[in-house]
Amino acid sequence: MTRGLAVILAVVFAGCGPTPMPEYITDVESLAAGPAAEEAPEKAPALWKQADEELAMARRAHEEGDQASARRHAQKAGILYKTAIAVTREIRAQARITSAQDRIENAGEELARLRSLRLDAEKRFLDLQEYHAGQKDLAGQMKATFEKDRDRFEEMDGEERTIWLEAEGLRLDRALQAARARIRAADLLGCTASLPSETEETTDVMAKAEAATDAPWEQRRVLVDTASLWAERLLHQTRVMHQPDPLVNPASDEKVVERFVEALDGTGVMVSATTRGILLSFADPGQGGVPDEKTRETLGLIAGALGDGEIVLSVEAHAWSGCTAGECDETSRSLAARASKVLLEGGTLPAGTVVDFHGWGSAPPSATGHCLAEPCPGGRLDVIVLAL
Repeated sequence: MTRGLAVILAVVFAGCGPTPMPEYITDVESLAAGPAAEEAPEKAPALWKQADEELAMARRAHEEGDQASARRHAQKAGILYKTAIAVTREIRAQARITSAQDRIENAGEELARLRSLRLDAEKRFLDLQEYHAGQKDLAGQMKATFEKDRDRFEEMDGEERTIWLEAEGLRLDRALQAARARIRAADLLGCTASLPSETEETTDVMAKAEAATDAPWEQRRVLVDTASLWAERLLHQTRVMHQPDPLVNPASDEKVVERFVEALDGTGVMVSATTRGILLSFADPGQGGVPDEKTRETLGLIAGALGDGEIVLSVEAHAWSGCTAGECDETSRSLAARASKVLLEGGTLPAGTVVDFHGWGSAPPSATGHCLAEPCPGGRLDVIVLAL
């Protein structure tokens, strides 16, 4: 075979190879493989499948030499691919719109929540501001009364001064005990957690007043008056700052107080509205730190007057007649503990009710309730409704 014949044969056989795809098909292939079509097979699967089928038919028609059919199928494939891409873009856009609407809705809810929190904070602030203004006036009255008493004391002598000092000492003892009771009430309502710094400061002021037992009456008077103000403030702040909602003093609701008056009518229990709560005072509740049968029956009536909600009861006992200091402490603790047990084991208290007890021993009771002029032989038992 001559060299020229070989060249001719090579050219002929080369012409029998695959024919390159026309531009109208490669353009559609590029469209299907481009970044715009990345999510289309997933977002518009039916359209994408039809487009793939049309493109395959276009390729076969081209290979068979039917260019008219190949062009027609390629055009259909291109339209289907573009439609699938358009549907994908619409789905993306709708998702963005939905996401934006959700964010707007969430922002609206958050704005409403923040506005509610702001109104709540403003309400609590105004309450505290009003209370502090009242305490400022009370402090001024205390100072004026103290100055008058000091001037009067300077004019006294002999037995008159001795009698006055004894009466003042008892009054300050009673005021100090009331301050202790308010701090204890604030503690039961959660002051340690909600107002840690205020609690610590109030405790320090109280400790200074308690350490001044043997100080001249003028010095002790200032310390006790200050402790009284701080203790009452701590209790009020604890109620106002309670979360999620403030705790109203149940004694501020006349209907609630009247409910206890009616429930305990004829029992001899004295019902009083105090800054701590509703005071239910029993005189001579029993002997030797044990509640008598009448007291036990009366304690059972208290549960019937309690409503629902966050109920906190403080059971407190005083025993200061015919006993030494140590005996009085033991008797009062026993009486308070046993009375609490009667309440808890009665099975009629609302679920979740907190009952705490404390024996004050020979400390004089606050200036409300039974046995103030003279100690009761059997002591005194108090049930205080702190929260309701």
